[in-house]
Amino acid sequence: MPEVQVLPVDEARGFPQRQRVVINGEAYDFTLRFNPFETPKALILTVEDVPGGNTLCNSKVPEKAAFEVRAPTTRKALFALLANRAEEGQVDIWVYG
Repeated sequence: MPEVQVLPVDEARGFPQRQRVVINGEAYDFTLRFNPFETPKALILTVEDVPGGNTLCNSKVPEKAAFEVRAPTTRKALFALLANRAEEGQVDIWVYG
């Protein structure tokens, strides 16, 4: 059974913001920002692996739709994300790893 955790987003800090999260024993940097040129503003997520510095994901986050983050060389699924809420001021992302 995969472990589920909630990404530690602090809406009071504002955006963009970066969080370092450990999933399955590996550290990843999550950078969250809103695209101001879309209405409503779209949440953009960038995921980087800490040891290698590789960008694993740089994508608009679909609300209420899960998607996988994969290893760049093997394309193996590392973990999945589900944005329960992806609005400015209310961000709730679940990590399945």
